[in-house]
Amino acid sequence: MANTSIPLNTELGINLIHQHTSDSQITPETTFSVDLSIEYAFSETDLIGLHIEGSSTPQKEGLSSTILDSNADSSSAIDHADNGRIQVSQLFYQSTHQNNKRFTIGLLDVTSFLDSSLIVNDENQQFITPSLVNNPVIDFPDYVIGLAYESNLVKNITSTVFISSTHGIADNQSRNYANLFEVQKDEKGLFSAAEIQYINQDWLINGGIWLHNGNHEALDDNTKIDLSNYGIYSNINRIVGNHTLGFRAGLANPKVSIASEFISLAYQYSTKQTIFGLGYSKIITSGFNEDETLKNNQEMIELYSKYELNENLSLTPTIQLYKNPQIDTTLVKKVPNNLFNLSLRLNYQF
Repeated sequence: MANTSIPLNTELGINLIHQHTSDSQITPETTFSVDLSIEYAFSETDLIGLHIEGSSTPQKEGLSSTILDSNADSSSAIDHADNGRIQVSQLFYQSTHQNNKRFTIGLLDVTSFLDSSLIVNDENQQFITPSLVNNPVIDFPDYVIGLAYESNLVKNITSTVFISSTHGIADNQSRNYANLFEVQKDEKGLFSAAEIQYINQDWLINGGIWLHNGNHEALDDNTKIDLSNYGIYSNINRIVGNHTLGFRAGLANPKVSIASEFISLAYQYSTKQTIFGLGYSKIITSGFNEDETLKNNQEMIELYSKYELNENLSLTPTIQLYKNPQIDTTLVKKVPNNLFNLSLRLNYQF
């Protein structure tokens, strides 16, 4: 449990999710993950952060592997053979200077700095559908060597600049740490982004641009393999009493990104012991895409109700409804047009 009165702060989270789908072709699955975050402040302005993460081995024909937009907590820490493991996901140095300027460098989670939202950012506490956790059209690298610079421009308005390799731990085939430092190999390049954010007690609004200049293949011409991906995004969040509304949108280069447009809407109602969430997302397929199995736009709705059993333990039943779900066709031959998942998440936080 984080304690700001001492220089060492720790947080532990354990997540257990069981999912069952309406399609008999797809195997029900239970996934497990654990997260340990440690921060040590060795001065008033400087700290070192460490995030250790572990996850269970996903079933080869299980729900989380087959329905691609089903479980944002699955496969967060796996090795080159797709087996679950314990890994160091973040290790960084952070320094805060006058006028709220902050510099962070090391092994980082890009989504901790960009595309933030009040109610669609945490698969342990909020929605579990990946497209309701992060914007799927942003070509984010996984945990990656990078740096972030955050600055307070004027009251309530901050800016963030982020630069890293395009390939994090899970983006390299071997999924080891040595490959994180190989910038000039294969199709690797730089990921860079800039964001402006406005925040007060009632609003969180941000917008940004990003560039992933690693080699991408053109969707309609496989002889063109040196294209870049880029895009824009935005989040608008509004708090009204116990109610929070969220809107998220994004565009990516349609010549290389199958998911070229995205929108989502989310609502959350909170009390001391219960949180109710309702979210909708739509992934729009690029007109340049020639893969017949991914021609249709995916739409999904997630409904959850989180119950606080005690100070540390919560239980969250969830239903996910899909139209044209994104399915791994190597695992399921007959792709359904519609399906639904029932999920139950048990979460422990300390």
